[in-house]
Amino acid sequence: MRTRDKTYADYGFQRNEEKYIKYLARQPSYEQRLLLYDAAYSVESTLADDIVYSIVNGVSYDDIQKIHYIPAGRSSFYGDCRATLALFRDKMREYGAL
Repeated sequence: MRTRDKTYADYGFQRNEEKYIKYLARQPSYEQRLLLYDAAYSVESTLADDIVYSIVNGVSYDDIQKIHYIPAGRSSFYGDCRATLALFRDKMREYGAL
């Protein structure tokens, strides 16, 4: 299955767990921010800064697109955001924060 077609359930998220992970990503410590960037770069290195900006600040694809060009479509971008949150969750578990 392509990344853009996966849902949070495909990544093993429980109901509304993604909201908690987004909450953690928006108020991270320095170590958590590094884990988030590492997850984003692992998923899609060319979009990592935009993915982190979107997750941390709650900014949509369209709003970022108004600022500068994003070399991906909307569904691919949001698919990469979901994959980043899933990897961030896994890294947080390894780190012992979850």
